[in-house]
Amino acid sequence: MTSSFMVSPSIPTGNNRRIELTGMDLWILARINNVFVYPSEIHIDQFKDALSRTLSLWPFVAGRTILENDQHYMIEMCDNPIPITLVINNDLKE
Repeated sequence: MTSSFMVSPSIPTGNNRRIELTGMDLWILARINNVFVYPSEIHIDQFKDALSRTLSLWPFVAGRTILENDQHYMIEMCDNPIPITLVINNDLKE
């Protein structure tokens, strides 16, 4: 079973502020090499609420990257919702 939904910050806090990314910020490649899956039950409503509150505390996570004047990379804190896809797979082996 797969379900998708969007989670927005519980309280908008970004106010379209911008943070300029420095040269060192642009060198970092965000990637995940391994994903660990543990058999457990997830409470969707609790998860959505926790993520929503977290996005209010860290508004740059719900922002977008923009390039200004072809020179400056910035994160615009615009309180965008985060897309989430939940996949339930009961065929995983321990």
